[in-house]
Amino acid sequence: MQRTAPRTVALAVVAGKEHSDWGGWRVQPPESSGLSLLETVISMAIFSLIFLILVTIYPTALLSGKRGEQMLVVSSIATQELERLKSSDFAELVTKGLPPRTVQGTTYAIRVEVSPVLGADPERIRNVRVIVSWENRGARAYELATSILKPE
Repeated sequence: MQRTAPRTVALAVVAGKEHSDWGGWRVQPPESSGLSLLETVISMAIFSLIFLILVTIYPTALLSGKRGEQMLVVSSIATQELERLKSSDFAELVTKGLPPRTVQGTTYAIRVEVSPVLGADPERIRNVRVIVSWENRGARAYELATSILKPE
């Protein structure tokens, strides 16, 4: 049996990278696939900034949704009252307070104000305002107005 001489592997550093020459094949070590510390810190800073923006926006969006829901309830109460007044007897159109309504834990006070239309016969046409008020971080009010003509 004949022994062959072992092959030698020559390593060289070319432009900061290791290269080896082994039997005519050039073998390069794999590039680093991980993130550097600087890239990691920058990524964390970006994600932290996005997280802070979302945390700041969320309560505002929640409050806006609650306000929108209350305005929907209030406008519904005012519209219902106004429609009830339109279908009632014209002689009953007087300024008065109505019993409060509680919807989803919030109490709404309802007031009807009736006034004459300027320059018109008060026995034929009247201005009617429905005012709904409630407490939510201070006093709030919603007003809906129309003119009601006495049917013939």
